[in-house]
Amino acid sequence: MLKVEFISSAGEAIEIGASFPYVLGRSSGFSGNEVTTRTAKGYNQHGSYYYGSLDGQRVISMTVYFAYETDAEGKRMQKDIARIFNPRLGLGTLIYEDSAGKFKIGAVTSLKPVVYKIDDSENTMTRAFDVVLTCPKPDWLKYEPRSLKMNALTGGMTFPLSFPVTFAESGTGGYIEYLGDNPADIIFDFRVAEGGESMTNPKVTNGAGEYIEIEKTIYEGEKILVDTNPDKPSIIFVGTDGSRSDAWDALVWGSTFFQLVPGENVFTFTATSGDPEVYAEYREHYAGV
Repeated sequence: MLKVEFISSAGEAIEIGASFPYVLGRSSGFSGNEVTTRTAKGYNQHGSYYYGSLDGQRVISMTVYFAYETDAEGKRMQKDIARIFNPRLGLGTLIYEDSAGKFKIGAVTSLKPVVYKIDDSENTMTRAFDVVLTCPKPDWLKYEPRSLKMNALTGGMTFPLSFPVTFAESGTGGYIEYLGDNPADIIFDFRVAEGGESMTNPKVTNGAGEYIEIEKTIYEGEKILVDTNPDKPSIIFVGTDGSRSDAWDALVWGSTFFQLVPGENVFTFTATSGDPEVYAEYREHYAGV
């Protein structure tokens, strides 16, 4: 059964479905969004060169019906609707759920709810409102994140060097069959495996040879979180007390904030010493629902 829920940045929510108090009527934008086709025309050329497409923001419009038992209740519901869809609150979250799954997207009101009477003499206590939401990032994200655990690394390099030198060996690594439509960012959670004391210089490498390497010793109870989101990449050190601080200085030069791509994604995991463990968390990105 189709269900849509909007949650404001203040945490208030309105759930719209197939039964009252809020019923979804006409809607558009859940599946499609504007696209900019990038082309260039050469001198005396037939047609043009194609050099890429850019997704525009997603615009979703909805007509919603709501029912009430008294005029006072109707007025209260109108005030609730206006408050929850208040654009001055900033970016909220729109959740879409049907038989195919549950998805979410960041959204803000771009046309405030317009409430009006419906032309139905049998339902005098029913009204409707139209609202338009703009989603700056057009991809729908799978609601529940997925996680991959990589560990079982042995080996390392110690200083001062003594011969024969032993270099870090690959651990179990990991494999992700990514089912999304568009590339997805990853959050890598580097930590010490259960029962271990520390780990030094963890490194994750993908099948294309791109890597993320951290030059730091991490002790039991600590973490390094690396978020490869291209819009706001981050490297955060989490202490044993839960405190957080930037750790950009621990990133090794040449590291790349790579993304998951549709299809097969293979990773190897290395470290120079200790008992390393890493969790890779991600959400599938979809072009429409």
